Amino acid sequence: MTSIADNQGTMTETIPGDETRRGTAHLYEFPPTVDENGKKQPSEYREFTDEDAVKYPRQEQFEYLRCGTCVFIFNAKDQKLLLQTREGTHGAGQLAPPGGKMERHEDDATCAVREVLEETGLRVEYVASLGNTFDNFVTEKKGPMNWNTHWVLTKMVDASAEPAIAEPDKCSEMKWVSVQELLEMKEKEPDRLFRCLRNFLDARKNEDWSGKCFEKLEI
Repeated sequence: MTSIADNQGTMTETIPGDETRRGTAHLYEFPPTVDENGKKQPSEYREFTDEDAVKYPRQEQFEYLRCGTCVFIFNAKDQKLLLQTREGTHGAGQLAPPGGKMERHEDDATCAVREVLEETGLRVEYVASLGNTFDNFVTEKKGPMNWNTHWVLTKMVDASAEPAIAEPDKCSEMKWVSVQELLEMKEKEPDRLFRCLRNFLDARKNEDWSGKCFEKLEI
């Protein structure tokens, strides 16, 4: 199913009732903290309380559920997935696929193609929708934010092309990662992965999602 974002980035079509995907709809990723010894503590992932609402007031621009995309790009040579290290926003320092917020009246396919070109210089074609996750974040500056993330599978127009960092304020590194490497990171070093990506992997832990991607891509 394709959703359209209006000028607030809100969802304008009903999402199918998939409880597996909805399982994270009430949980929020909180910013990392520093303990009394100056040691950085991992982010908390939990419900948003009344006390949190006082500490992190909701900003007007984030009153609505926003739509965004995360885009899977595999190279045909060795079936590796493109990930980038986020910078300058929530999830800084964590690995995530390319993607971003849907602009006014974009659908997920149009947004995915545009974001990939803007962030990596790669030209891709829409292949399939991989479903949705509900991803919520809290930051000191923006307060609570609620996202409906559309996962999109794409195919590179030029199979031999390599990505480049086109927006260094948003990304500090790009790398090709095998599905096995990704799953090992999820198991052993989950904080290396952006919350949206962890939610996607958790929701599909009993599915052969990568095999389905390779089948659609014919690689």
